[in-house]
Amino acid sequence: MLEGGFDDSGTHDRSDVVVWGGVMGDTDWFAKLDEPWKRLLDEPIPGKPPIKQFHHSKLSGSLDEFASYRPPERDLAIKAFRDVVIASRLVPVSFSVVLADWDRHITGKYREIWGTAEQFAFISCIVAAMRMSTISKAPVALCFDAARLQDSRGPMIAAARGFYPGSNVEFRFNKVQDDVGLQAADLVAYEAYLLSLQVVRDGTEDCRPHFRRFLEGAPDAHGFIFREREIRPLKDMTDAFIKNDELVLAGQGGFQSVYHTFFSQDGV
Repeated sequence: MLEGGFDDSGTHDRSDVVVWGGVMGDTDWFAKLDEPWKRLLDEPIPGKPPIKQFHHSKLSGSLDEFASYRPPERDLAIKAFRDVVIASRLVPVSFSVVLADWDRHITGKYREIWGTAEQFAFISCIVAAMRMSTISKAPVALCFDAARLQDSRGPMIAAARGFYPGSNVEFRFNKVQDDVGLQAADLVAYEAYLLSLQVVRDGTEDCRPHFRRFLEGAPDAHGFIFREREIRPLKDMTDAFIKNDELVLAGQGGFQSVYHTFFSQDGV
């Protein structure tokens, strides 16, 4: 059986980018993650007290449970949790949407179909899992952060099932604090958020060393950033779908994962 855990990032007010990201893989891989992750929660780095959950943005900002962490200690803790995910063989997956581009182009009928930027990122995770289930003919169990999209996630799941009636995907929602898989998802989602912000602000598709190492350890990772250049073809594809124009649909290529370029030789 395959599983996936997904968390959000950038869903706070005044964010330029919204992300849903996480990890996917065999049930055995999630089981392999559980024990070493919990050991790190008991002692993230030598000499530090136990924490209730891994929270990447709070660790990076030395907030709450991580208030005493100095920059070198933050790096050591991020590396420790990152390396546990790499060892488990779980695959990072993320979907980022640039809010200004989405809100400028996805209006009217397009907004009715695709929803908000966050809803699109969320349903993209679902569609990826349903495609995986359909292709592999294997069941997939997905878990999402329960704190988000309570009013709209049910209809979105129902709509996705309509597109992939042959898929076998189960859904559950949980608190991140109570779910190791969701905490690993938080690591991916926040790193994807930082990368997406960099793309928006200076146009460079490069990631910081921590995430670079993560991706080098997971060559099957997939990450997508929906900017204007990706959103315009999405609108064309939507129009073709509405018109049932098979010729136009056949000419639409897939979206390019940005992760495949992130390999380096310098060490962290």
